[in-house]
Amino acid sequence: MAVHARRTGWVRKAMLAGLALVAGASLALAQRDAMEDCLRNNDPDTKIRGCTTVIDRDPGAVWAYVSRGTTYIGKSEYEPAIRDLTIAIDLSPPSAGNSLAGSYNNRAWAYLKAGKAAQGLPDAERSLQLNPDNTHALDTRGHILEALGRREEAIADFRRVLALNPNDANAPEARKALERLGAQP
Repeated sequence: MAVHARRTGWVRKAMLAGLALVAGASLALAQRDAMEDCLRNNDPDTKIRGCTTVIDRDPGAVWAYVSRGTTYIGKSEYEPAIRDLTIAIDLSPPSAGNSLAGSYNNRAWAYLKAGKAAQGLPDAERSLQLNPDNTHALDTRGHILEALGRREEAIADFRRVLALNPNDANAPEARKALERLGAQP
C-alpha cells in the first residue's frame, strides 16, 4: 500500500509538472503572439490589443507603451496616445537617448493634433535637446510654432529640416509648410 501511495504521488506530481509545462508554454506562446501583434501587426486594433496584453503582463514594457501610443496617433485617438507616451517617458531611463527623444516627439505631435500645441512645445524642445538634428522633431516643433502663431521660428525649423536633409521623409511637408507660411525654402 505504501509503495502504491508513493507511486501514485509521484505520478500525480509528474502530471502536475507536465501540466504546468504545457500551461507555461501556452502562456509563453500567447505572450510571443501578443508581442508580435504589438510590434509588427498592421491592423491598428490588433496592434493595440497585442500591446495591451504585453503591458498587462509587463507594466514596465516601455516599448509596448510607445508602440500602442503611436498606434493611437495613427487612429487620431490623441488622449490615449498622450497617456501611453507619458508612461513610456516616465519609465524610460535618462540614458535612453534617441528612443526617449522619439517618445517626446510623438507626444508633442499628439498634443498638437489634440489642439494642445502649447503643451506640446516643451516636448518638442526636449526631443531636440536629446537629438538636435532630428528632422522629425524639427518638423513637429515647426508645426507647433506655426499653430502658436510664431511664424518666423516655424519657418526656421522647416528650413532646417530641408538644410539637414532635402530628401528626408519630412522634406515635402516642410516645403508645403514654408509655402503656406509665404516663405521660400
